[in-house]
Amino acid sequence: MLSSGRGRHTWRHENSKDERAQQNHWSECGRSTPGANTHALGRPHRSVLAFGNTMESYPAMMIRPIEWLRDGAALLASDTTFTTDRIYRVSQKGLSISLNEEFLLAPLKKNYPLHNLEKDVLSSSVALLAHERDCLVGFAVIKEQVWNSRAELTHLYVSPGHRGRGIGQSMISNVTALLQASKCRCLWAETQNTNYAAVRFYLKAGFRLCGFDCSLYDGPLSEETAVFLQRDLRPNQVASPNLRPARRRRVRVREDAGGR
Repeated sequence: MLSSGRGRHTWRHENSKDERAQQNHWSECGRSTPGANTHALGRPHRSVLAFGNTMESYPAMMIRPIEWLRDGAALLASDTTFTTDRIYRVSQKGLSISLNEEFLLAPLKKNYPLHNLEKDVLSSSVALLAHERDCLVGFAVIKEQVWNSRAELTHLYVSPGHRGRGIGQSMISNVTALLQASKCRCLWAETQNTNYAAVRFYLKAGFRLCGFDCSLYDGPLSEETAVFLQRDLRPNQVASPNLRPARRRRVRVREDAGGR
């Protein structure tokens, strides 16, 4: 998701003696003491999360609902960067559009801005985060579109140091379980042809391609193509009788995209 920028604010926060004593604990998450990132919250609570980028193997991962006042600072500090050595080149011939894997001469590095994250979380239908030992390792935000009974995955990110461990798949499983009780017929996601790992992740997670938009983005991203995918939520959903289902290909897919 591409977001518009907002004004930046400078905050001053003086750590108390107790807060400074917690510094060693928070440094285990690969970040400084959370007090530096919790200005609106005052003194940091022990359950406030820091965003972790280390490769440590923690005993257990927990997924819970996002509480913005408690988790907002860590969420905004999330590293949404991904690097790829290949992309999908979009080709069009007549009425057919295809994605063709293409290796790059030099790696491509990109990150996703989170300027509208607070608004998206507060207006969401489902907002979950994954954490291990008080380190935020990923989060997902979903908004239900009432007019067409579709749930939109507006954010899905996993910390770079924790990708490839099934965290993204676990969050998708939790999201779909929560949406089963709703009237949503499908979960819809948007990514780009340049995010090779994200496309592969969604396909492995049970999504299928449902559309493209070659003119959605402007400015420096105008060369990118939006790729849309959707996952059915209703059991025994029947395909339209007017469409012949496409033949499915077996593919090897990488886990956990850096972002959508």
